Amino acid sequence: MSLTITAPSVTASTLLDLNYGTVSVLIVWVYEYAITFDEEVAFLKKSKWNVVKIIYLVCRYLPFLLVAANTSHFLEPGLSLKACQSYFQFNSFASAIVIICAERKRTPRPVTPSAKY
Repeated sequence: MSLTITAPSVTASTLLDLNYGTVSVLIVWVYEYAITFDEEVAFLKKSKWNVVKIIYLVCRYLPFLLVAANTSHFLEPGLSLKACQSYFQFNSFASAIVIICAERKRTPRPVTPSAKY
């Protein structure tokens, strides 16, 4: 009795190389986006445009783009050096923006006696 093993396709092998934890978090994240999107749109339509709203949108949606770009990067084998460099530049820039916005969200504003509440 001989056992024949066929080589997996490129897509299957790259999927196996992905971290299963990352994929499961991505699925939960997409599900959470899907079930709350209509409520979020309604809430954002009511609020006025200001810095806090922009920071919220950046912190909410840019990480999703980062994970999507990261996943597509792993699924595409044999990228050229130019493609890898542009991916790395996007990933670095977008990650820095998310970190800055997330830290800005947590930074307390100074309270002055003349502040309006």
